[in-house]
Amino acid sequence: MIVNPQLFNYRLIKSTLVIVLAVFGVLGYLKYQSIEAQNVFTEQENKLIEHELAEVLRQNDRLSNEKSVILENLEQANAVLQNAQDSIAELTSNLSVLQGVKAENYRLKQQLAQADNVLAQTSNQVLALQKELQAKETVIETVSEPTVMASNAVLATSFISVQGFETNSAARYATYKAKRINNLEVCFNLAGNEQITPGNKTVYVQIINPDNNVLADKGVVKNNKYSLVYSFKTNVEYYNQNTKVCVAVEADRDDKPLQKGNYKINIFNDFTLIGSTELHLE
Repeated sequence: MIVNPQLFNYRLIKSTLVIVLAVFGVLGYLKYQSIEAQNVFTEQENKLIEHELAEVLRQNDRLSNEKSVILENLEQANAVLQNAQDSIAELTSNLSVLQGVKAENYRLKQQLAQADNVLAQTSNQVLALQKELQAKETVIETVSEPTVMASNAVLATSFISVQGFETNSAARYATYKAKRINNLEVCFNLAGNEQITPGNKTVYVQIINPDNNVLADKGVVKNNKYSLVYSFKTNVEYYNQNTKVCVAVEADRDDKPLQKGNYKINIFNDFTLIGSTELHLE
């Protein structure tokens, strides 16, 4: 059998090309399958990563919320701690004050015991003081309703006005509220009288409170017949003409606050009652 070499070579080349193309086709198909599988894997990985990233974001949001709650709880805990510290400091201060009060109480008890001893030793003096006070009240009652002398040669008042005042370092206010009054201003007019010997006249102002005690007691003057407890004493230069006189009677510490009720104001020239009026305090 005669074989044509050229035809044989042509068929061989053709067969080889077919085989090569088949191999390349198979390899291409396998490569395509590999790439497709890789793409599917990559897409799945991307989805997984996205899912995990979303989960991380959710976890981050949850942690942020928990962090806010923790910070808020921490602030509340700090506030509670601060209050506790303040309470402890206040308690410590109160304990110090309590210790001081106990010490002061012990000192006062000792002073009270000493005062009891002194009081026991001076009981006779207290009784004497009570008797003197009773005598003084009797004197007040004696001079509280004297008779106005009608002689033409005796001083007389044509009017008497009384005003209560509340005073402080800055101002002075008129008031009829008993508890606010510091002093009483008593103004009166000595009537002109040609029959009276001119010159210096001693005038006493006596203010009697609702308990029938002399307000702002400045002492007592006496003669052979009378005793006069007075609230204010003044000397007036009198020359037979109308003479206005104003005096301010300052309430004593023991008199404050003043009582509500009617106060009687008596004006004396020496031991002669020359005028009288009343004042009501609310």
